[in-house]
Amino acid sequence: MIPYWLTSWIRNSSKMIAEGDPMAVALFREYNQVQMTSFTTLSDKEMKDLLEYLRLASEGKAEAVPASAPGRVDV
Repeated sequence: MIPYWLTSWIRNSSKMIAEGDPMAVALFREYNQVQMTSFTTLSDKEMKDLLEYLRLASEGKAEAVPASAPGRVDV
C-alpha cells in the first residue's frame, strides 16, 4: 500500500500547503518557503517504485542507476 500522505505530498505539495495541512506547512516553512515541484503525472506504479527506492535508500540498500540505464532521467 502506498502511504497516502507522502503520495499526496509528492504529487502536489502546493495544494496541501494551500489546504493548510500542518506537516506540509511546517516543511514549507522549514525550507524557506520553497515549494517542491509537483509530479502530477506519475502513475501509481511509478509512485510505488519511487517510494520503494526511497525506502531502500534510507536503509542504505539502494543501488545507483548507471548513466546509460534505459529510461534514466537527469534532473
